Amino acid sequence: MNKTRAALSVLLAFAIFPGLARAQEPPPAEGDGDKEPPVFVEKTIYAPFDKLEEILQKEGKSIYLPYDEFVRLWRKAEERPVKPEPEKPPAPVVLQSAVYEGAVEEGRARIGATLAVQSLAEGWSELALPFSGVAIEEVNLSNGRALFAARDQGYALYLPEAGEYEAKIAFSLAVEESPGKKSIQFRLPSAAIGRIDLTIPGKDLKVDATPKTALSVSETDDGNTRASVYLGQVAEMTLSWMPTVEKGTEEGALVFARQVLRAHLGERTLRIETGVHFEVMRGEVDAFKIETPRDTRAISVEGDNLKEWGLAEEGEKTNLWVRLHSSLKRKDSYELALAFERILDETPAALAIPLPRTQGTLRESGHLVLSWAPSLDVRVTRSEGLSQLDPEDVPEPLRPHLGLGFAYLAHPLALEVAAERITPTIHSSTTSVVVLGPEEDVWSGWIDYEIKKAGVFQLAFAVPESWSVASVGAPETVEEFQTADADGQRTVTAQLKSKAIGEFRLPFRLTRLGTAASGEQAFSPPLVAGTRQDRGLFGVAVPKKMEARTLEKTKMTDADREELIRSGVLGQLGSETSLPLAYRYREQPAGIRLDIREKARQIDVLAQHLIEVTDGEIRHTHWLDLDVLYAPADTIRFRAPAELDEKIKIEVKDKTSERKVSSEGGVTLWEVHVAPPVLGSVTLTVTHTHDLASLGSGESAEYRVPLVHSADAPSESGFVAIRKEGSLAIETSAEDAEPIGTVDLPGKLRQGKIDSAFRYYAPDPKVVLRLTRHDYQRLATTVVDRLHAQCVLTRERKLRTKVVLSVQNVERTYLELALSPSSLRGLSVAGKSQAPKKASGGETTLVEIPRSAGREGWFEIVVDYEEALGDEMGLAGAVEARTLRLVADDIPIGKVDVEIYLPPEFRYLAFGGNMEEEEPAPAGIWTSFSRLFGGFFGPSKPRPEAARGRSRPAGRGGDSIEIELPTEGLVRHRYGTLAPEGTLDFWFVEWKFYAFVQFLMIVLAAGGSHVVLARRQGRKLQVGLLLVLVPFLALVFAGGALAEFLAAATTGAFLVAGYQGARFLWTKYREHQAARKESDPYLEGGTREAERGTEKQREELKETKPEGEEKKESGAGEKKESEGKKESEEKGEGGKKA
Repeated sequence: MNKTRAALSVLLAFAIFPGLARAQEPPPAEGDGDKEPPVFVEKTIYAPFDKLEEILQKEGKSIYLPYDEFVRLWRKAEERPVKPEPEKPPAPVVLQSAVYEGAVEEGRARIGATLAVQSLAEGWSELALPFSGVAIEEVNLSNGRALFAARDQGYALYLPEAGEYEAKIAFSLAVEESPGKKSIQFRLPSAAIGRIDLTIPGKDLKVDATPKTALSVSETDDGNTRASVYLGQVAEMTLSWMPTVEKGTEEGALVFARQVLRAHLGERTLRIETGVHFEVMRGEVDAFKIETPRDTRAISVEGDNLKEWGLAEEGEKTNLWVRLHSSLKRKDSYELALAFERILDETPAALAIPLPRTQGTLRESGHLVLSWAPSLDVRVTRSEGLSQLDPEDVPEPLRPHLGLGFAYLAHPLALEVAAERITPTIHSSTTSVVVLGPEEDVWSGWIDYEIKKAGVFQLAFAVPESWSVASVGAPETVEEFQTADADGQRTVTAQLKSKAIGEFRLPFRLTRLGTAASGEQAFSPPLVAGTRQDRGLFGVAVPKKMEARTLEKTKMTDADREELIRSGVLGQLGSETSLPLAYRYREQPAGIRLDIREKARQIDVLAQHLIEVTDGEIRHTHWLDLDVLYAPADTIRFRAPAELDEKIKIEVKDKTSERKVSSEGGVTLWEVHVAPPVLGSVTLTVTHTHDLASLGSGESAEYRVPLVHSADAPSESGFVAIRKEGSLAIETSAEDAEPIGTVDLPGKLRQGKIDSAFRYYAPDPKVVLRLTRHDYQRLATTVVDRLHAQCVLTRERKLRTKVVLSVQNVERTYLELALSPSSLRGLSVAGKSQAPKKASGGETTLVEIPRSAGREGWFEIVVDYEEALGDEMGLAGAVEARTLRLVADDIPIGKVDVEIYLPPEFRYLAFGGNMEEEEPAPAGIWTSFSRLFGGFFGPSKPRPEAARGRSRPAGRGGDSIEIELPTEGLVRHRYGTLAPEGTLDFWFVEWKFYAFVQFLMIVLAAGGSHVVLARRQGRKLQVGLLLVLVPFLALVFAGGALAEFLAAATTGAFLVAGYQGARFLWTKYREHQAARKESDPYLEGGTREAERGTEKQREELKETKPEGEEKKESGAGEKKESEGKKESEEKGEGGKKA
């Protein structure tokens, strides 16, 4: 017991001490407030209380934990710290430096390279060494494990581990030699630091490095040249050097020369360029000498292998000498480019072109091209030793800017020319307009130049000195302009930024104080300087309140002002300026003299009349848009019918008063005073109404529209618009006015529903309205788009019907059906079942319907009902049926279509009513044949309708009903009508009885046909065909039950006619066979047998024919027999004679 208590104490201590220990923990330090509080997991130990001591004292001391706690501890024990990924080097291996040292010897260069390499990656790494154009001779690596191998088109260094390495590589490469020049070219790997030290035999060498980089050249102690090149990031290098020339010109050398000369003569310069081609034919040459053109200076000497050049005076000649670094040997060639120039005091009238000449050459030949400036006219006056060439014979490189081409074979040469400056040919055309104003006159326009032969740098024109220059030319073409006054004229000279040649436009704008006043004035167009033809278009514009009249014209003619408008020069005209007077001139001096006077006041008007027809009145609004020109007006006058004197209302801006001036002939003259006076646009508005209360329903009346007209304007044009806002019918007619479309109306009249519109130019047009008032017809608020009925007729003559109505409803709440509620079997509206409601009379049914959602808001009403049409269907009878009818007559129904299913035991005939069959049998000859053969073989029952599956449910919804009519095995007919109610009636006959009647019709038709044919003495075939064709043609156009009976009659007649026709053909065949046999003594036995056969046939025919007909045929037969015998005897006699 004590042990148990001790164990319990231990357990309590384990449970309490953790809490005490946590209570004694120090509070969290400041700044740890954001840390989440520690999560305490409840520790629970389950053990039998009476065996607790036994369990705790066992070896291993088992501990019981919840499974979730055990999994958490297990995962925590299995966790391993994640090692951070090692930092990767930026590159696996780098080439830190490369030093190349070598020397040139015996046509090759031997170089040793020392490469410092740093490997940064663990394990093997690769360094590409793109050596190219070299031959590797030896490789030494500081690490024995490192490898050097070929790779792709170069080499590679493979390093086993990270660390520093040194590679020493020896290689050689060939020295490329050209005349006077040697070079080596190779590709090296790029290094951070790179240098090449190359020792070259010889001294005073010119060393070049490509690409250009840091290069230093020095001489060694042993008399060689040392070149040091710092590579940097350069990977491909070319070193070239020129050796020192050790020999002079070999005595007895033989040289040929060929020159390509180009001489260009400018207005003040003569430039001569030549390309001399030397060719060594024997010996060695290291210097050349050329005689320079007289009185010129050398400005350019260029050539390869050129060491130095200079000029030397030798008597009256000046020679240019050239020395080379290395001598030219046999078959070597050398190109030397020279340029010379002479400055001329002025353009010479005559000039001898000096030409360079080679000295010390055995032979010299070449080509000469002479060109000159476009402003010069040059011609050759004398040539010696030169042969002129056609342009196509001149070498291609010399053809650009070709003037004259020559060829020569030897000296001496002479070329003399005559030159003169080309004078430009200028034609001008001026377009300008003078705009007179009260404060400032403006003269604007432009001069179009056509400059030929030579360009010009300045242009000038003269105007009267009263004009000041506001602007001349465009900033991008004119540098500046100057003016000079003389003899009452002001000359304007424009300095151009570049030479003008071809077409050039010089715009200008001149101003002066305003001269817009009454009186005479003279005007003249600009006088263009230096032009051979000075012509143009000139205009003068005055303010609108003034008018100008031409008094005198000097060398000017009237022009169409449309030319000024099309040119665009009138873009500067203001709204207060009238269109200008236009003139054209073709020679100078030209001018005009004008008489300028102020205009009298003028008023233009545009009338707009809006007639708004409503059910109760006609509203009139007249707008007179006036434009007061030239002088202000303080009164506005207009005319209106006198009948409107007490009705009109007048509105105008700044109106002070209004009064009636006079009334004459039913027209009143009104005068409206405004202050201040009006100049420009002003609108006068006149309104009045006309009452239509006296116009009754169904009555018509004519109404002439009263129009308001301006009394101040000399002429008037206007528009009349008739706007309809009510239900009155309007017929419009007009005199002296033309009908127009709505789009042609001004903006004020183009609003609302315009019924008709007119435009007039006459002073008093007539517009008459014929108005008719009609009663308002209320539009349907509920529409049935389609009424589809599916009907099933049973043998008990009960009609089960399912009707689907597609309805659109706006305001109705109920739809009344002409149907007793007791006959209903089901009702669904918009997919939901509904209980029918009995109307007040008890004989109709009310259906509650919802409102449609918008124009497309159609919903369906499904009605299932049954009605009795009579007693049970017997042997034959008639059936009459009607579709479902709506009680309300104001609900339109788009279409009614019916599918009726009938029992297949009956034949249905004579369908009638107001509905048309939607799937009728096609009419025509083939249908008639089908009826014919159908009647012959007996009528067949119509094929019953196959099982159609379930009918479409009446609607959707949680409580919608599904109506399925039993149509399997029944005969379907489809009918339709556009009437609101469909009617259908038909007869029915049981199939057995119907087949008996058809068979009886066939027998009667066959018997009647047989009797008719038997009584006919001749033409039986024609009569038989007639008996068949008559009922058949009637069958083609017949229908219904009549067609069935006609088909039976045609079948009977066809059988009899076929039988008689076959019999007739058989008889003819036998007679033909008998006639073919001749009377022959050797065949008499056969003839007798044939005659006996014929007699036997005749006896058989007598048995089947009537008595009278038999006698006739027997007499005819005897006659034919005697004639046959006679004919056979004649043939026999003829045979005997033969």
